[in-house]
Amino acid sequence: MSIANTEQAEHWNTGPGVAHWVANQARYDRMHAPFTALILEAAALRPGGSVLDVGCGCGGTTLAAARLIAPGQALGLDLSGPMLARARSDAEAAGLANVTFQQGDAQVESLEPADFEVVISRFGVMFFADPVAAFANIRSATRPGGRLVFACWQPLAANQWLLVPGAALAEHVRPPDPVPAGGPGMFAFADPDRLRPILAAAGWRDVEITSEHASILVGGGGSVDDAVEFLRTATQGRTMLAGADPAIAARALASVRAALTPHADADGVHLDAAVWLVQAVVPQPDSPLPPYPRSPSAGGEPGTSRRNLTRAEGMRSCSRASRVSARASAAVGWFRSRARGHSRAGRIAPVRRMRAPTAQPGLPPCPGCNGRR
Repeated sequence: MSIANTEQAEHWNTGPGVAHWVANQARYDRMHAPFTALILEAAALRPGGSVLDVGCGCGGTTLAAARLIAPGQALGLDLSGPMLARARSDAEAAGLANVTFQQGDAQVESLEPADFEVVISRFGVMFFADPVAAFANIRSATRPGGRLVFACWQPLAANQWLLVPGAALAEHVRPPDPVPAGGPGMFAFADPDRLRPILAAAGWRDVEITSEHASILVGGGGSVDDAVEFLRTATQGRTMLAGADPAIAARALASVRAALTPHADADGVHLDAAVWLVQAVVPQPDSPLPPYPRSPSAGGEPGTSRRNLTRAEGMRSCSRASRVSARASAAVGWFRSRARGHSRAGRIAPVRRMRAPTAQPGLPPCPGCNGRR
C-alpha cells in the first residue's frame, strides 16, 4: 500500500479521534442521514451498477449504496484501518456480499482504470494533501460519462450544529487555533471558488455545486445529555477542552447543555447544517459531453441547473447561525470570524432547504453579513 498523504494517514489510524468515530458510527449515520439520502438520490444508482465510495470511513454510505446496486459491486476506500475494520464487520453482519473495503490513499492508490460508473463521498474528500492528484486518480478509475457526487461542509458560519456548542464552550475555554487556509480539514472546500478549479484541473467537467441545508439530530438523537457527551468526545469538544481544569471543563459542558436544551424535543437535539452538493462528469473521449441525468432534487430538466439566488436569499444560512443566546454573542463572533468566504458562497449557489427552520423573531444583526438577513 502506497501512502502519499502521510499526515492524514497517521491521524486517521492512531489519532485520538479514531476511537470516537468507530464507537459512534451508528450515531454519525443517523446524524448525517439527510445528506446520505441527498447523495444517493443525486447519484441515481441502479441495480447492477458499480460504485466507489471515497473516504468511506466506517462504511455507512458504502453499505447503503451496495444495497441499491445489488448485484453490482461497491468499493469503499479509506486511509483508516480501524474504521475499515468496523465497515467490514457491519457488512458481514448485514449479509452484504457485494461490497469490499480497501485501505489506501486516494491520491496514489492503484485502481482499475474506468472501472466505476459512479463515485460518491459523504464528507470524505476534504482531507487530501494534494486534491488535484486525488481527484485525477479517482477520475481515471471512472468510466467516460461516469459521475462524481459528494457532499462537503459549507463554512462554519453556516453550520449551527457547530456554532451553538462552540460558542458555549468558548465562554470558558480558549477557541481552537484556525486551520491554515487551503490545507486538509473539515472546511477545505467550504469555498466553492476553490473547489471548481481543482476539479477542472483533475479532468472533471460539468461541475455543479448546489447549496443544501438540513436540520440534523446532533449525535444521532437521544437526550440532551447524550448530545453533550457526543460533542465532548468529538473533535470540537476534545480540542477545546484539552488541558482544561476539570472544574472549568464541567462549567463549559454545563453551558453546552444549556445552549442545546432549547433545540431539543423527544427525538433529540435539532440544529441546522449546511453542505455543498457537488456533481461532476468524466468527459466522453473525442466527443461533446451530452447532458447527463439529474435526480429530481436537482430541479428542472436533465442537464439544467436551478436558478441562482439573490444575496439576501443565500445569506439565510448566516441568520440561522446567529440563533444563540445573547450571553454567547462574543464567542459566536469569534467563530464567525474563522468562517471566511461564506457571504460570497451564499451569492453564487442555489439553495434548498430540507427542513424549514422555525422562525426566530427579534434576532440581532448578523455581523458576518453586515446586518443583512
